[in-house]
Amino acid sequence: MKWMFVGSSRRRIMIACGLVAVVAIGVHAQDRHTAVRMNGSGSPEFVAVGVHEQDRQTTDNGQQGTKGVHEQDRQATDNGQRGTNLVLDLGGGITLELVPIPSGKFMMGSTPVEKGGEEKVSTGGAQYTFGKEAWDVPQHDVTISKSYYMGKFLVTQEQYEKVMGKNPSSFNGPKNPVDSVSWDDAVAFCRQISTQSGRTVRLPTEAEWEYACRAGTTTAYYFGNDSSKLGDYAWTGQNSEETTHPVGEKKPNAWGLFDMHGQLWEWCADWFDEEYYAKSTAVDPKGPETGEQRVLRGGASWFWMMPASWYRSASRMVNKSPDMVGFRVVVEASSKSP
Repeated sequence: MKWMFVGSSRRRIMIACGLVAVVAIGVHAQDRHTAVRMNGSGSPEFVAVGVHEQDRQTTDNGQQGTKGVHEQDRQATDNGQRGTNLVLDLGGGITLELVPIPSGKFMMGSTPVEKGGEEKVSTGGAQYTFGKEAWDVPQHDVTISKSYYMGKFLVTQEQYEKVMGKNPSSFNGPKNPVDSVSWDDAVAFCRQISTQSGRTVRLPTEAEWEYACRAGTTTAYYFGNDSSKLGDYAWTGQNSEETTHPVGEKKPNAWGLFDMHGQLWEWCADWFDEEYYAKSTAVDPKGPETGEQRVLRGGASWFWMMPASWYRSASRMVNKSPDMVGFRVVVEASSKSP
């Protein structure tokens, strides 16, 4: 069975504007510099901030550890290491922080243990049975050839309002993720920041999303296989009270990304094809060339019957409506450097 969510949302309009500056943050307070927000012509300037070499931890397998340096202080590279985060200054004290993701290889899709069968959800004295879709098989090797930055959090309502001048969300809160966003509007948000910052800002591909979510893991969730622990890492239908929550309140994955499981479904750039995995390219797959709907990842907190399997790192979904949907952005590391 295929689940399509439809509905309507309350809308409100707030007008805001501002230019974007880009800042790279360092590991110690003494390493940070004040970013020049705009130069004399009114255009944004970019300031790079260093990080102590002794605070970096390197690996040779495309993954990274956490010893001796905070997650927010790593920088994306193409040799499996990470360094400083990237911060986009949206103006008015509002910023958008991105985490560096190194290039590497991973197994995309569900393991044989995860796929198939049925899952039962008990709530309110009733039990519901869900079939597990076969959209996330076969599992296959994927190479992400270039590093990139990914939003540490889902785009929040205050960030979206600052850039787009409106807030379509059904559940209001400046630090809550913006919801009820169409794919086209998410792309428009990315284009606006790209124009203002001189960086290539876009939605992640489905492969980039899962690679970043897994953060080097091969388990069903980025914290392991035990779904009973899901509530520590995700807002789900079982603990959210059917609403969104401020971003960053649950535990992050090993690469410092929050709310990759739960909270909202997240738009990816790819068209959806339930059979795409059987014919996917091995290096930097971007999905089919055409389609009718876009891919969703992550799982939402609003649907009180949603089974734990829908929050897995490999789980895929489609949606005819933007309800229960938000997004996070990617900045290409090879675009204009700060």
